[in-house]
Amino acid sequence: MIGAPIVADNIVGDVLDVYPELLPVFLSFGFKPLAYSIFRKTIAYRVTLASACRLVGVELPSFLETLNQQRQPRDERRRPLAMVCDN
Repeated sequence: MIGAPIVADNIVGDVLDVYPELLPVFLSFGFKPLAYSIFRKTIAYRVTLASACRLVGVELPSFLETLNQQRQPRDERRRPLAMVCDN
């Protein structure tokens, strides 16, 4: 999934593992249970983005578009401090 577009068949938990910065996007679209880590660690690994959108009543195409626009490529993410401060 890394580098590939986020698609309807992706599992919610897998998307959040690869792109944790997208949690606020999920929450803004009404996926409120994801605010709780217990739901992110359990239910999120059992549901696809398409299924989650149907359950919450979110339009899948606009949600996928927003996710793909907001995700950050791996090389643009913050690197761990140890890698930044090479002495």
